[in-house]
Amino acid sequence: MWHHCHSCCQLQVMHVAALKEWCETCIGNYDQPMPLFPIPRLCAKCSLPSPQDTPETGLQWLDWMKHSGVEPDVVSYNAVLKQSQHTKDWQKSLQILEDMTRDQVAANIRTLNTVIDTCVQSGQRALAVQLALSLYEWHLEVDVLTCLSLIDAFHEYGGWQKALSLLFGMPQLELEANEFCFSSAMVSCRNSHQWQRAFHLFYSMQAFQLLPDAACYSAMIGACEESGTSWALALSLLRQMMRSQVAPNHSCFTSTLVCLKIPQEWSIAMELLSFMPQFGIIPNHIHWNAAMSTCATSDWQQALVLMNMMRDLGIHPDTDTVAIAMDAYQTASLWQTALNMFRSMPTLELFPGIRSYNSALNTLHQMECGFEIWSSALKEGVYPKLLNKGRNILDLHRLSRGAAQIALRWWLGEVVPELLESDPARYYLIITGHGKEHKEGSVISDTTRHLLDSLGLRFRLPNKKEKVEVQAQAAGEDFGAFSLTKKHLSAQTLRRQLKLPSLWRLWVKTVRVFTVAARAW
Repeated sequence: MWHHCHSCCQLQVMHVAALKEWCETCIGNYDQPMPLFPIPRLCAKCSLPSPQDTPETGLQWLDWMKHSGVEPDVVSYNAVLKQSQHTKDWQKSLQILEDMTRDQVAANIRTLNTVIDTCVQSGQRALAVQLALSLYEWHLEVDVLTCLSLIDAFHEYGGWQKALSLLFGMPQLELEANEFCFSSAMVSCRNSHQWQRAFHLFYSMQAFQLLPDAACYSAMIGACEESGTSWALALSLLRQMMRSQVAPNHSCFTSTLVCLKIPQEWSIAMELLSFMPQFGIIPNHIHWNAAMSTCATSDWQQALVLMNMMRDLGIHPDTDTVAIAMDAYQTASLWQTALNMFRSMPTLELFPGIRSYNSALNTLHQMECGFEIWSSALKEGVYPKLLNKGRNILDLHRLSRGAAQIALRWWLGEVVPELLESDPARYYLIITGHGKEHKEGSVISDTTRHLLDSLGLRFRLPNKKEKVEVQAQAAGEDFGAFSLTKKHLSAQTLRRQLKLPSLWRLWVKTVRVFTVAARAW
């Protein structure tokens, strides 16, 4: 009934006779209807279910085997787990693991590694770590793939220390780290803004007799992007890849193009775009958006030329394309054109997200229409973390400079006065970040300080109790904040100072006067 497929991966495969026997049994017995599930696609190499099938199809395959009198073994279950891994269905993976225990099928290390990796890919990182720690209960030992999945689990902000501890602790487990483990650890460092440590990892690979692959170079160039100042190093790494005959991937070119944004080296960006097809990579909207960003604040006309080139090549603009175009219009002080572009997004079948609103509010936060856009952002839930720690805590993470200014005015003018009159809080906190989690953090901190000073509001750094309480809700976030002094807060005074629509009407009138005067001149 069974035979080994030595030509591929030595998996046990059900013989055709078993299928024939099962079909004859079902067709011959009219009291036993044929199962209604579809026959799953078969892997061309080993006749097991294809990884591209859904987990439900794989479970049907196992039922099919049982109906034919063949008990599935660990190889069969592993094939179905691969399908769950492909669809990132961690709950289905755990269900299959429970089925194996119920059917008394002993799991092997490949089984647990597949389940752990599925949990990591689906965001269930704590569960992945828990499964790895329970390997001894299955009488299994950790291998390199287990360590690689766990390092992947520490890609979130703040996880770099655990990733490095696991990487350099592998020799104690008598395991040798490979280039995939190093590249994953570099990503952890990059995501935690520890780009210097990512550089150290890259250059220490030689001590382990490892040659960097495309993933390692990609992580390194991404670290250059995070540093914000190492665009020349990013270009140097790209050249080094080519000299080492390591073909750059999409991520390498994207990160290099993003690095060119700060120095506004758009001519180099254009060279990279023209160079990419030599490596079989056709520039997509992500690459073109990155190229547009390199000139949006220095040569705004060139940015719009690039956008038109995208259209000519049949590359449909996305929300980021529109946001970068609005940045270009802001550079040119064409706020009305930026507003028109923002409002025309639905006609392009584009729905504004956080990037679009940030760019629009950067340009229009001092205009009367800025308040309308802000109201729309609140209605659509564009900034879900704004008040999720409490109405007395304004979280400005992920807001642009202009969005943060209007958010702060809205909070001080509407939210805080309501709290003061109805349900006074113990403290009022404005979280700006130190600029580590997002690049505008330090600018937003300075803007917040300046606005509070201009309104005559006294503030201080959060005390230890406030910081501990807020950080417990914001685990892993970059924390930098101002605490308002309650003694000098007055609902009436705040409302009088921050009549937002009135301020914007005055600003709009001023802008119109200067516009008419400039045109006449």
